Amino acid sequence: RYEALQTKWGKWRSIKSLGNYYLQASLQLGIICVLLPVFLSPPQQGLQPYQFTAVIMFFLSLFGQAIADYQLQQFKTRGNSGVCRVGLWKISRHPNYFFEVLMWISLAIYAQAFASAFYAWIAPLTIWIIVRYITGPYTEKLSIQKRPVDYGAYQKDVPMIIPNPFVRSKK
Repeated sequence: RYEALQTKWGKWRSIKSLGNYYLQASLQLGIICVLLPVFLSPPQQGLQPYQFTAVIMFFLSLFGQAIADYQLQQFKTRGNSGVCRVGLWKISRHPNYFFEVLMWISLAIYAQAFASAFYAWIAPLTIWIIVRYITGPYTEKLSIQKRPVDYGAYQKDVPMIIPNPFVRSKK
């Protein structure tokens, strides 16, 4: 992605790269808001039941993300070309993004035991904006350029981020 951007930017590459880094830094501010309730609150005694659920959700999300990455890596390692439509990739075009968002939601849920917990919800919202409106569309644009027919069909068949286990792929 970054190589494609820098090529596109041409002679303005240095200035636009700097702007890109500042944009990313500002988005990181939204992501670290999940930590504000912890830092703005006195120490907590014991865990609430929903915090245990949030911890389990976090690790399941991490595991789901690892599975999605492994499935894609295996698809590529086997020398397959085209669009990966195996495992989680047949029910979501970006299952790794889905699990990333879930991971940050779990952290926001965990933070609900602290004062100023509403700040924690800025993080999953920021991640959703990044994957749904910035990274996702750009990645898809590059995929369409590489495989216009195959990826176009994939876009019609499979939802972008939120998995649909009832998808009936035409391929």
